[in-house]
Amino acid sequence: MSSYSSVGVSAVQAGTRILDQTVSCLQEISALAGETTPDSVEKLIAWMGHEDPIARSEAGLALARTAAQLRRRARLGLHAWNTQSTELTFTGLLLQMRQALQDPNPLRRAAVAESLAHWDHETVVTFLSQALEDREPLVRVSAASALGQIKDVAAVPALTSALSDSSMWVRRAAAAALGAVGAAQAVPALENALHDPHQLVCCSAVMALGHIHTTKAREALERAASSPDAAIRWYAVRGLGQIGTSGSYPALQQLLEDDSALFGQSIADIAADALEAIDRRERGAFNRLRRTFYALQRRAQKKRQANGSQNGKNGQHSLP
Repeated sequence: MSSYSSVGVSAVQAGTRILDQTVSCLQEISALAGETTPDSVEKLIAWMGHEDPIARSEAGLALARTAAQLRRRARLGLHAWNTQSTELTFTGLLLQMRQALQDPNPLRRAAVAESLAHWDHETVVTFLSQALEDREPLVRVSAASALGQIKDVAAVPALTSALSDSSMWVRRAAAAALGAVGAAQAVPALENALHDPHQLVCCSAVMALGHIHTTKAREALERAASSPDAAIRWYAVRGLGQIGTSGSYPALQQLLEDDSALFGQSIADIAADALEAIDRRERGAFNRLRRTFYALQRRAQKKRQANGSQNGKNGQHSLP
């Protein structure tokens, strides 16, 4: 057997071993999902520090299932009736997660933040907002992304502060999260982020503005549509297709000759699509108003007719 063949066989064998190990890990994690004993929870938290990102992610999802089960039990008051239970309480699990966010292993801290994105509890927003101050950018990115998934307005102040983070990856994640939340109070900070030295952050901020349905967000996108940066113009135009009004026509019409392209689509084409989308929206809104007006008019007419008929009957009964 040639040396090349030997290397190929060894590579295949190594790949098979890694695959078998991954499958074994995932099976063990899957068996722990939803288990509410302290031992099961500790094992899942341990898995969240594993070197394999798939194992960390699956452990986080499994722990979120456990949290959901414990919260359902807490709402039903089951733990209050069973004082001898060896299972964790939802509050106890929350405390363990807060401690895990202080773990020396940054991989575990990041995995915990990602897991908390799937928890339905207001305290989680506080934990993740605090995690935005973590010393590792990886953890801060995970915390920002998790807050974006939760979409709680209470996270806006912390995410707005994260737009000034020293890491451009954190700033980018914070901008995307603010867009997911869609809160009007984030617009000024996102417009400031359009001047970030990194294009990825600027584009993330433009995309975020396209998810906030307010006049200020629309006006910010109209200004961004004249940016010297083609990527920012492209995303601004796409955003106007989502939230623009007839007032956005001038900003879009001036780009109908712009051949700059991104992802295989020119700004001119995106601008034309945006104009059509706005036209459909506004025409549809007008039609809805017109239908409502006519429905109210018909209802009032029927009411008048009914009253007239009733008055006629009353008049007949009063004749001698």
